[in-house]
Amino acid sequence: KETVEPSGARGHGGQRQLHESAGVQRGTHTWREPARELVPAVCALPSPLCLCVSFPVQQCRECPAGWLHLDNQCYFFSSDKLDWLKSRASCEEMGGHLSILHSVEQHDAVEKEARRIGVFDHHYWIGLSDLDKEGDWRWVDNTTLQHKYWDQHSSEPDNHQSGGEHGEDCATLDSRSKTWFDVPCDHVHKRICQMAVVQLH
Repeated sequence: KETVEPSGARGHGGQRQLHESAGVQRGTHTWREPARELVPAVCALPSPLCLCVSFPVQQCRECPAGWLHLDNQCYFFSSDKLDWLKSRASCEEMGGHLSILHSVEQHDAVEKEARRIGVFDHHYWIGLSDLDKEGDWRWVDNTTLQHKYWDQHSSEPDNHQSGGEHGEDCATLDSRSKTWFDVPCDHVHKRICQMAVVQLH
């Protein structure tokens, strides 16, 4: 079902570099696990206090600047809005991926932060879609749902005809209702990116 491959967008200065590894093919897009190497994105200016990269640095962090550390993951809540495909590409360019919320704890922690910072803007893209096969909802790494938070009041996911020819194939987290909605992938929303923390030991 996915027909548009996001093109390379602008770079993200100071963010971690993404080194490609063996990937999982999904439609026209290949999921690649971000490399777990330490890069300058998580470290400050040179100093003899820390040797976490090839040169000494002053301070090392488990998450890049601007990312929130929750449990063993780092999350980035964007302030700008993109469609789902461009949001996926943007997260990958930053060395991560659109958020994958397998556990109840992950969902609750991310939802709480999104609600805190969202104010009147409640919808955030997450890494969930049925772009490849209608009704087969999968995360961007091609894993299936373990816990579902579809909005029952609206009978989600409903693939509503208002979504046009392609329907509603991408999911948002609504931090106000604490549930998911399927919406057209070409809508624009803020996004939640995710990456594993950098192990400093």
